[in-house]
Order: sequence, then C-alpha cells, then structure tokens
Amino acid sequence: VTALVSYVCTSHLYNCVDLNDADINLLSDDQLNCPEGKFNDMGSLFFTSQEDAIKNLFHSDSIYSWQTLLIFAGAYWFLACWTYGISVPSGLFVPSLL
Repeated sequence: VTALVSYVCTSHLYNCVDLNDADINLLSDDQLNCPEGKFNDMGSLFFTSQEDAIKNLFHSDSIYSWQTLLIFAGAYWFLACWTYGISVPSGLFVPSLL
C-alpha cells in the first residue's frame, strides 16, 4: 500500500519546481520525471529521510505549493493510520512528528 501511494503521488500528482541556488543544499537529487534544472516536489517529500523533509519544509523559501502539501499531508496521514491500525511495532514515533 505504501509503495502504491508513493508511486501515484510522485508520478501523477507533482509539480516541477525550478532549483534556486539557495535551495540546492537542502534538496537531494529528486528529478523524477522533471526536465533538467527542476525537481519533483512531491518526490522530495516522499523519497528523502524524514529529517531532510522537515529541513526542506522549514528552511526553504516556499518551494512547495499548497496543493502539494495538502496531498502529501493526506497521503501521509492515511499511511500513518494504516500502519498504526495493523498493530505491529514499526517505530512510528518519529514519523508522527512530521
């Protein structure tokens, strides 16, 4: 389920955002279906570590649109509820902080 949700979000529900000089240090290489010099904003949230995602959210200059943040929050909430509901020890304390 997690792989399906992250695939759909990063392949179909994303924006290609220009890389600014100030943002290059914060982002990893998340080009994913975008032309050279741009990055996939949804992919940068899903496929980086949670620590890097939090850094990107708080330390970058509005590189994420409100649509991307809304879709990511909904998908992340769904996946967190799904994982909590299966009752296995999966270390969800840190992800619940995001």
